[in-house]
Parts: sequence; C-alpha cells; structure tokens
Amino acid sequence: MPVSSPEQFAGAGLIDSQARHFSPAILRALRPYQYAKNILVFVPLVTSHKFLAAGMLMRIFAAFCCICLCASATYVINDLADLDSDRHHRSKYNRPFASGSLSRAAGLFAAPLLLVCGIAFSRLLPGMATIILLFYTALSIAYTFWFKQRLLADVLVLSALYLLRILEGAAAASIPVSPWLLAFSLFLLLSFAFSKRVTEMLGSAGSTCGGLAGRGYLLTDISVITSLGVGSGYLACLVLSLYINSRSVHELYPHPGWLWLLLPLLLYWIGRFWVLTTRGCVSDDPLVFILKDPVTYGAVFCGVAVLFLGMMLPFGIPGISE
Repeated sequence: MPVSSPEQFAGAGLIDSQARHFSPAILRALRPYQYAKNILVFVPLVTSHKFLAAGMLMRIFAAFCCICLCASATYVINDLADLDSDRHHRSKYNRPFASGSLSRAAGLFAAPLLLVCGIAFSRLLPGMATIILLFYTALSIAYTFWFKQRLLADVLVLSALYLLRILEGAAAASIPVSPWLLAFSLFLLLSFAFSKRVTEMLGSAGSTCGGLAGRGYLLTDISVITSLGVGSGYLACLVLSLYINSRSVHELYPHPGWLWLLLPLLLYWIGRFWVLTTRGCVSDDPLVFILKDPVTYGAVFCGVAVLFLGMMLPFGIPGISE
C-alpha cells in the first residue's frame, strides 16, 4: 500500500486552502448585496395595485433572477476593466480581482457564463422582457468602457440603468408603465446617481489630481453636482404633486387627497439625504446607506400607511378638493 509523503499532504492542504478562499472571493465578485437595486423590478406591480396576482408575481421574480445574473456579469466585467485603477483606490483595492484573490481567467469564464444563463432564463418571459434585459446589459457594458469617463453622461446612464429595472418588471408582468411613474422614478433615481458622484468626489478631496481618476469631474464641481442632485430630487416631488392633482390618480385612489401627506415625507427625506451626502455620511453606493438607514424605513412605513388611507377610507381630508 503506497505511503503518502509529507509533500503530498502539504500539496493537498494548499489546494484545500485555495478552494476555501475561492468560494467567498467569487461570491464577493458577483456583489450579491447589489441585488437590492433589482427590487425595482417589483415597482410596477406595487404601483398598479396588482401585488396579489400570483402569476404576475412569479414572472417578476423570474425577471429579478435574470437581471441579477446579468448584473453580476457586468460587475465582473467592470472589475476586470478597472483592475489597475482599483489597485490604487482607497477602498476598491480590496476587490477580489484587484487584490489577487481571483485570477483574470476566473472572471473571463464567469462573466459569459452568467450572461448566457440570465438571457437564456429570460426566454421564459415575454419577448419584450428579454429585449430590455439585453439593452440593460449592453448599456451596462457601454457604461464600463465609455460612459463612465464622460461628464454628466455617466450620471444619466446610471439613472437609465435604474429605470430599465422598472421597465423590466413591467415587461415581465405585461403591466403598462404610467408616464407619471416614469417621470417620478427618473428624477428620483437621477438624484441618487448624482449623490454617488458627490460622495466619490468628497472621498477624493485629498488627491493630488484635482478630481476623480478616470472620470470627467474636478473637485470644484462638487457644488454644481450637489445642486443638480438636490434639484432632481425635488423635481420628483413636483411630479408627485402634479400626479395627485391629475385625473389618473382616481383610477387607483378613491380619495387621493390623502396622498398630499406624501409630499412632506418625501421633501424631508430628500433634504436629509442630501445634507448627509454633503457631510460625507453616505457611502460610495447610496443604496447601501438607504438599506441601513432606519429613518428611511420609517418614511417608507409612513408612506405605505398614507397610500392605504387613500385606498381604504370612505372620505378625504376635510377642506381639500379632490
């Protein structure tokens, strides 16, 4: 019976150690925490008040899985493209490819595999959902290699990628998207995208290059970008007020006067969000901050309660014309 040498045991231990480190590294490269953004696919189901339709819910969940797979593929592509710059970044140096936890070959294998799986799975959905998913993927890759370096165009593309998630959910469930929802979402998501840039510029305030490396921004642009972000957020409030005063609102809310209570909530939340952004309290990804912020959960709870008042109560707010 052959006797194993110490070198064989050492080699087996090394392979086992590498395997143990490979699994969490590839998981981090896929950025599963970013999947929270893809919850936007459920927005059309909620705003159309069809959240109890089991068939629609299943199709939108399938769309959620598809966009998660494609999003992970684009994150891997982004990390491979930004490998050199990430190694010199204050926080991104610890990403799996930049730190050496994963090889380029692993990324070049994982990205196409994820894309093929996501797009193939989407073929179970209506054709428009697959088309939107393809466009989302192409735009994400174009952002990585071109739009990311373009002043203001990068922010517009980021907000478009958020918006495409909403359209993907609507296409999967065959729900027509209201122009009011599109306009409101566009301005609010654009505000988040501007916040991301402001946070990055505040983080690079001590750099010697006078701006963001590989981007079209200078540190002197912070005040302008902040103004654009705050303005975009409050434009969403304006769209909401116009919607409450429109005829369309009566299709879903018998007494839409209650919805006016949403405005002070949204005005407060956006104002607070931007004050914290300029103080440097918001992370590089605004979504991470939002998901950890208890005030946000309180505002969402109050907002949902207001919506139920508009749907369920047999009377409106006294003195407010409906």
